[in-house]
Amino acid sequence: MSVTVETSDSKKRRFDAPPSPVEIAAIPYDLIIDILSRIPVKSLLRFKCVCKSWKTLISDTQFAKFHFQRSITDSTFTHHRLMPQACFLRDDIVSCSVESLLNDYDVIPESLGYPLHPHYDVVGYRNGLCCLMYNREKVRLWNPCTKLVSPESPSLFNRDGPNRKTVFGFGYDESSNTYKVVSFFVDHYGKSLGSVFSFGSENCNWRQVHGFPDVTPEWGKSGECARGTLNWLAKAPLPGGMRNDKYYVIVSFDLGNETCREFLLPHDIDRSCSVGTTFGVLRDCLCVSQNYELTNFIVWQMMEHGVKESWTRLLNISYVDLGLKVYAFLEPLCMSEKGDILMNTNIEECKVVLYNPGDNRLERHKIFSKKSWFRSKIYVESLVSPPC
Repeated sequence: MSVTVETSDSKKRRFDAPPSPVEIAAIPYDLIIDILSRIPVKSLLRFKCVCKSWKTLISDTQFAKFHFQRSITDSTFTHHRLMPQACFLRDDIVSCSVESLLNDYDVIPESLGYPLHPHYDVVGYRNGLCCLMYNREKVRLWNPCTKLVSPESPSLFNRDGPNRKTVFGFGYDESSNTYKVVSFFVDHYGKSLGSVFSFGSENCNWRQVHGFPDVTPEWGKSGECARGTLNWLAKAPLPGGMRNDKYYVIVSFDLGNETCREFLLPHDIDRSCSVGTTFGVLRDCLCVSQNYELTNFIVWQMMEHGVKESWTRLLNISYVDLGLKVYAFLEPLCMSEKGDILMNTNIEECKVVLYNPGDNRLERHKIFSKKSWFRSKIYVESLVSPPC
């Protein structure tokens, strides 16, 4: 339906009128669901005002799950956002469009408008929910789109001390429909300790869990969530070596049965705990990247979780060919459908770079922000509500 409006300059202009309840009722309900499930969250929140049936549908938890599944598999990254990992001094939380970063050189971040404590850390994201930690002892979940927040958790006894730091991870256990935060700590005797907090469970306290290997996790790096597990890069004692001789391993915590496993890195990687080794997830597969011998940036991907033979070399980039300095920091964030890889970087003039493996080209993309985007993370916008 459309209406014709006569403007002051005597020219008639044609505008689409809002659909009437009768017109909406004439559209098959399955088609309405299909259309709305493709719409960005911010628009859907406005569409709640269209009519009661749309408000009911958009508020439905099953629709929220369906919408998120469509969003996370969208090859255009329309619903994906990049957010800094930490913020200080009551700074505002901001994010920017991943779709824009993949297609444009210059991006202006948007404020998410959440009032903060003096300091917070982003532990991780799952199903569109962001897990925020305050003072390394309390956590809560927040949906950046709907602005809904969960109650704050009880305090975790902070065991941090000289050379003893706690690392955390946030994930979703599909088998029990539970969001969990896991802490991983090594005491001064070299023994590992683990704790789990489950949002929305009857036991609203941190629970101690056993089975973590006696290795030292990389401090300052949250656990990476992949295929129902949380994973950390850690340092293990080198068998037969000196006391300070270490090598890298991956510690993997199963969110369902709450057990731990330990994986080796690819056989052709420098497993010594050298500077320039990073750890993340690409397309729900664990990946390890390394500044190899100060000449190449190499990325390996574990195609089958927990199977060491499935490590596959994904990238081998020469710093010289790309005109990069050997101390340039690169960390993969996501991979587009055509294979381009968006990466964090410490290159002064930009915040992220886009690498095209087809023609071995690196594009420098700017984020106009004074904030540090070092170790930024990607989340997917959703209607999912944090548990009460």
